[in-house]
Amino acid sequence: MPFHITSDQDLVRKTVRELVDEVKGKTAEHLDRERQWPAEEIKKLASMGLTGMLVPADLGGPGTDTVSFVLALEEIARASGVLALAVNNINALGSFPVATRASEEVRASVVPSLLTGERFAAWALTEPGAGSDWASVRTSAKKTEDGYVVDGVKSFVTGAPHAAYFITFARVAGSEGLTALLVPADAPGVMVAPPERTMTMRGNDMASVYFKGVKVPASHRLGAEGDGAAIAAQANELAALGGAAIAVGLMQAAFEDSAAYANQREQFRTPLKGFQAIQFLMADLEVEIRAARLLTRAAADKRDRGEECSTDIAAAKLYAGEVAKHVTQKAVRIHGGTGFMRDLPLERYNRDARSLSIYAGTAEMQRAALAAKSLGL
Repeated sequence: MPFHITSDQDLVRKTVRELVDEVKGKTAEHLDRERQWPAEEIKKLASMGLTGMLVPADLGGPGTDTVSFVLALEEIARASGVLALAVNNINALGSFPVATRASEEVRASVVPSLLTGERFAAWALTEPGAGSDWASVRTSAKKTEDGYVVDGVKSFVTGAPHAAYFITFARVAGSEGLTALLVPADAPGVMVAPPERTMTMRGNDMASVYFKGVKVPASHRLGAEGDGAAIAAQANELAALGGAAIAVGLMQAAFEDSAAYANQREQFRTPLKGFQAIQFLMADLEVEIRAARLLTRAAADKRDRGEECSTDIAAAKLYAGEVAKHVTQKAVRIHGGTGFMRDLPLERYNRDARSLSIYAGTAEMQRAALAAKSLGL
């Protein structure tokens, strides 16, 4: 069936575009070049309620629908992939799991600051020996009379040096599965390593976090003991959907830059847009972007209607994450030799796009999920 966004959803899209338009250009380049965490930009978005979009209204959040969420992320990514990835994590992997799974005590004391953007909770699941294989998580949480003592190491924690809390997944002795704990970043025994120097999405300050004898009160457990895998799956699915939207935004930015270049650049005394080879490349870009956008919005719409949408999200994440690499590369071809100049934002789009087939579940994991559904595995 045809998919249409409502006037309210379109207003969200237009408002966010106006808000981040000033980021596109020098600010986005600065964040990438200097590997700078987009703190000021996040504060501006937080003032519009964009750091707690997925938190339901009955829990104090704006109760933003999922379609509006992906529309907002697409516009942010069109301006800056680094900023979009940070906002996606802060929402899908931060304020959402805390607001929906925390105790009443923690919800009252922590969630308000997450919604205002004053603080944020970083996602600490991956370990040196456990990426997609959550069963291999080794971080332990020993039970005490009033809580837990956490020991272990987490890797690839986005925004780790700036987080107020870490949503940490650990194994509790005597309990099956994983347990999620909200660990204050300033708790004794928590140490954040220097940020990694990543090839893509520079400025997200991804770092390892070490926990040594860290005491965590029982009230800081998210959900029940053993609920960690379910909490991780739900939040990670939202992050994957956000990742698809980010891929669409990056592709749209590359498409717009390519169209502008084809209009102003001349070869053989003819505008570049007059060559059929360029026209066909632009047509290919448009089709791939449209397909990725529709898959993403349709999956979001299905979630808003309360329907099962896991495979829809997997399809959107797989397709958008994979074609983003092809679209940004084709954009380089349209620019010719100029496309290889690091001064152009196109070079940044090309790098950032490569992270989106890995982020929030690799392309292979999405393929496995789709195959399991279609083949009844």
